[in-house]
Amino acid sequence: MTLRILLLLILSLFITSCAEKTSDIRLSRIENLSYESPKEAWDSLGAINYDILSDADKHYYDFLSVKVADKAYLSHSSDSLILKVIDFESKHQKYGRYPESLYYGGRVYSDLGDYPTALRYFQEALSITPLESNLNLRGCILSQTGRLLNRLRLYNEAIPYIKESLHIDSIEDDRFNLCYDNQLIGSIYLHTHNTKEAKPYFFKALELATKLSPEDRAHILVYLAACNYEDNNLSEARSLIKDAMISVAPVYRNISLSYASDIYLKSNITDSAYIFALELAHSNDSNNRKYGYRNLLSPELLSRSSQDSILHYITIYKSILELSLIHI
Repeated sequence: MTLRILLLLILSLFITSCAEKTSDIRLSRIENLSYESPKEAWDSLGAINYDILSDADKHYYDFLSVKVADKAYLSHSSDSLILKVIDFESKHQKYGRYPESLYYGGRVYSDLGDYPTALRYFQEALSITPLESNLNLRGCILSQTGRLLNRLRLYNEAIPYIKESLHIDSIEDDRFNLCYDNQLIGSIYLHTHNTKEAKPYFFKALELATKLSPEDRAHILVYLAACNYEDNNLSEARSLIKDAMISVAPVYRNISLSYASDIYLKSNITDSAYIFALELAHSNDSNNRKYGYRNLLSPELLSRSSQDSILHYITIYKSILELSLIHI
């Protein structure tokens, strides 16, 4: 009787072990593919019938749904799935996915605009991801934390995170992330008007950007133009912003227009300053419109508009400022 019970117990453990084991090799292949071709990985994931997967594979599928979407730059619009993933992974840490699930918790809440919650998840992920355990993941957590703190204008707090991320980029010889992290820390120093510290990082980013798209390189040129604007090197600033505007990506066009208008206004080239300010004033984003109308209402550009237009600009500019105060 004792032997029978023992055999039944061993069999039960074996069955439980098999039930927990991930068996669908397509999922691990999709995870590997997500690093090389996230869009293809996303399409491949969507082709799998979720209902016929084992329970373990369903949990792996849920995890990959968040991970692959993030790598494919698909904006997260809900926290329901990531909360399910984090809950499961916290109770089954033998799979080794818990730190990464916390990281994606931060990414999801970043997209949702809940920055305090995002930072909490990033910090929790960082606390259980030491340097020697997962270098790449730790670098991602550090970089995203720095980006979020930069967005919150906590510049001094952001810098140490980006510097540690740059250290990891160097260890891994990751030229892609080295470029973007150099650009990020340069922009943080620029936001604090410390162009002396900012410029070397932008030059390093430009040096590393040889294999990036013209749009990515143009974004770096915009920042260098801004540095020269701050330093009153207006001729160099105009040259850089002119080159940048040729290739700048649509998502960065407004910030480029803002710098371009300011640079040409400060250079007393009012025709170009007016054109850029007018385009900026028609932006869909209220913050960008604010800067456009601010320049259109500057003493140097007022003479280029009719009295009716000026009154219209004042009304809109005032309403944008009032709306900005409401949201502070």
